[in-house]
Amino acid sequence: MSKVFVFACTGNIGRSPLAAAVARRRLAEALGISETDLAGNGIEVTSVGTHAPPRFRAARFAIAAGDEVGVDLRSHRSRRMNRKLAETVTRVYCMEQGQVEHLVAKYPVL
Repeated sequence: MSKVFVFACTGNIGRSPLAAAVARRRLAEALGISETDLAGNGIEVTSVGTHAPPRFRAARFAIAAGDEVGVDLRSHRSRRMNRKLAETVTRVYCMEQGQVEHLVAKYPVL
């Protein structure tokens, strides 16, 4: 059984990609596996934005913050939640209440 954990913010260029990267690293450490082995163990940790423009790079502040905690956001590209992902989500972690409301209204399956 797969587990899909999604972190959501507004633009998916700062908070949610940083949170997902840290969660991915910590989860892998807790399980005693590499981050790349998470998928092989049925675990996905990703991020989305409620109003994200497609394929934008992570913000400079997020890259700098990631560098400080040992995660690299340089390859991150923004994206929005979509129906296919919403149908597979185990849990969504939103940065603000308004994002919860937006996602639940748009994707009642959540």
